[in-house]
Amino acid sequence: MKHKTNQFVYEEKEMLKNIFEKRENDIYNITESERELNKKKTKDYEKIDIAIDNIPNGFKEVRQEMKASVENYIDTLSLIQSNENEKFYKAGFSDAVKLIVDCLCQKKEL
Repeated sequence: MKHKTNQFVYEEKEMLKNIFEKRENDIYNITESERELNKKKTKDYEKIDIAIDNIPNGFKEVRQEMKASVENYIDTLSLIQSNENEKFYKAGFSDAVKLIVDCLCQKKEL
């Protein structure tokens, strides 16, 4: 009996692992609209970089500070987006688990 229980737990873990891997692959596939947004982001960044480089040589320190500020700003935006993504992921995952538990409880009551 214990062997069957361990086998069931193992199969369940393998199934979850396969589901997670499949979902991960689906998420990491870049869509055409995402590709276009990345191109736009790159072009916009290049324009900012060119504009900063066109500041006269006498302002070398200012150029360096501006580039550092732009990099810091981008890093901050990435952190904010990462935190928001994590928050929504956790909320969605929690909602899904609650829904599954509610469905299982209702099924037992029937």
